[in-house]
Amino acid sequence: MLEAAKDMDAPVIVAAGGRGTEVLSARYPQPNIVIRDVVDFASELDFTDVFITNGGFGVGISLKTERPKPRRIAQAVQEIPSNAAWRTRAQQMRDHFAAGDPAAVAAAVVEKAAGLAPG
Repeated sequence: MLEAAKDMDAPVIVAAGGRGTEVLSARYPQPNIVIRDVVDFASELDFTDVFITNGGFGVGISLKTERPKPRRIAQAVQEIPSNAAWRTRAQQMRDHFAAGDPAAVAAAVVEKAAGLAPG
């Protein structure tokens, strides 16, 4: 993912999960990339146009591979803000989360995505 993002004209915030943070920081010293062990995504989402993850909530583009090519990631990142349907879907999800207990709603979305709950 970082290979695709290193030359983007946008800030990129990475949550390394406490593994390899220093190595990634040294490998990607670009000023647009910030790598941390942990990121409070809830505080960042209001300022986010695109969210790249290795799992999903069913709101974005699935690249259908565990190892997508940087070019394909970059294409998907460019497609999201240029297509109003994605913004509409993200707003629907935001409203869905706001309407209930956030933890319960998030768990339901994850369970549905994992095939553990009825659609």
